[in-house]
Formats: sequence, C-alpha cells, structure tokens
Amino acid sequence: MKRIILMMVAVCMASLTGYGVAQLSSISPVAMTTMTGAAPLDAALVTPTFGWVLTPDQLFTSHDGGHTFSAVDVPIPAGTARAAHFATPETGIVTASSGQSLTMARTTDGGRTWRTTAVSGAAPARAGYSSLNISFGDDAYGAVLARAATSQAFSLATIFITTDGGTSWSAHPAPEAGVVRVEPGGRIWLAGATLNSSTDHGRHWSPSALALAGPVTAATVSPPTATTLPVTVLVGDRTEVQLLTTTGGGHSWGDPTRLPVHGRTGPGVRLAVTDTPSGPVVYDTVAGHAYRQTGTDLRPSGLTDGVQSVTFTSDNRTGWALAGHGTCGANKRNCSYHHNLLVTTDGGATWRTAATWNHQI
Repeated sequence: MKRIILMMVAVCMASLTGYGVAQLSSISPVAMTTMTGAAPLDAALVTPTFGWVLTPDQLFTSHDGGHTFSAVDVPIPAGTARAAHFATPETGIVTASSGQSLTMARTTDGGRTWRTTAVSGAAPARAGYSSLNISFGDDAYGAVLARAATSQAFSLATIFITTDGGTSWSAHPAPEAGVVRVEPGGRIWLAGATLNSSTDHGRHWSPSALALAGPVTAATVSPPTATTLPVTVLVGDRTEVQLLTTTGGGHSWGDPTRLPVHGRTGPGVRLAVTDTPSGPVVYDTVAGHAYRQTGTDLRPSGLTDGVQSVTFTSDNRTGWALAGHGTCGANKRNCSYHHNLLVTTDGGATWRTAATWNHQI
C-alpha cells in the first residue's frame, strides 16, 4: 500500500509517485490533493472519518475524512465496469467485470487482505458488461446490477444476488439497467426509466405505477429514499425533479412535488438526492444550488458544478460529493474536464474540495 499524504506542515509542495498520484498543494487547513491518473468512477463516505474513491485502476481510502488518501491494491481487473461498497472501514466488497463474468473481492481487515470469487452470468450482449452498480441492505443481502455493453438505445442487464454477505452469488435477468438499492431484509429496488421491485432475490419483479405531473419528455427514476421517490424529468428543454410519495407500500407512487432546477440534463441522467431528518434534498448540476422539498434553495457554499452523487454519514453533518464539469479557453480551445471530491462537515451548508482530477479533452 502506498500512502498519499496531505500534511499541513511548513512545506510548499510535495510529490508522490506510484498509482498515478502526485502534487500536493501548498499549506492550508483545507489543503487539496491534485490527483493524476484515471478519473473517479464513484466515491462514498462511510463514517465521519472513513471513505473511499474508486477509479478504473485503483481504490483509494481515507481514514481522516479526506485529508489524506491511501492507494489500496485490490485483485480485480482494471476497467470502467467496477463498483465498490463498504459497510465499515474494515468490511467491503469491490467488484469488476471481465467479459461475461464478475470478480468479487471481499475484505474484512480494511483492505490488507482480499478473498476473491469469480461469478458467471450470461450477459445479454456478447461484449459483456459496460457498468456495474452495487448495493447492500445489511450484512447478508446485497446485489450487483451489471449493464450489458450495448448501445444506449437498449437497457439490458443482469443482476447478481447474495444472501450470505457475498460468499456466494446467483445471477438473474434484470428488467432493465439502472440503479439498484437493497433494503434490510432483502427487498430489491431497480430504478431505470421505470421502477421495479423484487422480494424473492431477483427471481421475479413487480413494476410500480408512477403518476408523474405534466407532459414529460423523458424520465429517469432514482431508488426510493424512505417514502420518497425522486424522478429526474425532462419537460421540453427544461429539467425538474419530481418527488413522489407512496401510501401503497411502494406499488404505486404519486402526489408529486415539482422542483425546477437551473441545470439542463439529458435522458438517463439522475440528479443527486439525499435523505435528511428534514426530508429529501435535491442537488442541482449548477454550482451552489440544492433544494428542500418545500422548494427552498439552500444555496450551499463551495459546491461546484456537475454534482453526480452525495453521501452523508449517520450524523447527518459529514458528507462527500463527487462532481465533474468541463472548462475551455478562448475559441473553445484548451478544454479540460475537472472531477472534484467535495467534503462537508456542517450538514451541507458549506463544502470544500478535498481532491481533484484534471484531464485535457
């Protein structure tokens, strides 16, 4: 394991080699790590101090809330079809696809050692899988949704299910690709252009009825948060999030609250939504905007453009956000894409950039 150290000491800049990480910024109580190498695929904060970042060729972990990062060797194939889940700083699963099979790597000692399992499932496309999404509801029940490597016109997927914490897996056809969420006890939600659920470990699926408001050009569903279902909706060239509620145990959703946003998205794009003690919060793709269900704009400080995902810990004050946006110079030259890992410790009122990846386009 190689350590990427962000030290607040009297040095101007340090450089680390290996695992594509280099360049530490100048001294500051909110110093930022500039990363090189592949851009992040996903990130999550698990406890106020422990979080992880997954790239196509590396797993990074932090044990101080994002001030320093460690590169962790995981025995899985490299590529963009990867996913990770940590229940605690010690216990986690990282998975990657190769062709039509998945490699599941499990650790119970914080990544010092890993036990791998190869899982096969007939992919609905010869090219295998293009992306993975993982969720665990508790120590036993989990799922990996593997999207088939087809054109964007098709939404085909296989779902891999475990009922014993990842020791063994079974594969079943999924009703569509999208995002999977597993509840404690094993109920599975699969959110794509529609919403489906399974109570028998992916063998059978039941569609939910969604009563969206107004004329809809396209809709992309997110998994339910508590009793709220977020749906990112395109209405012509405008984007809004509709928050639906259920009184039927999830079989039907309606009575939407409509939240227009500043950003414009395309089909298949979900805006990030988190559940808080005061209700859901919707994060705009335009910097500095986040909305409560009442429509109140919280105007968070330091939140950059292109927020893709947000996770908070159980204290509801510490959280991470993953964001990405592009910039260009004059005449649309010298264009770059910036991926940012953002940190909050005050419930999302203010954010700082903990790490950044910059790539020329």
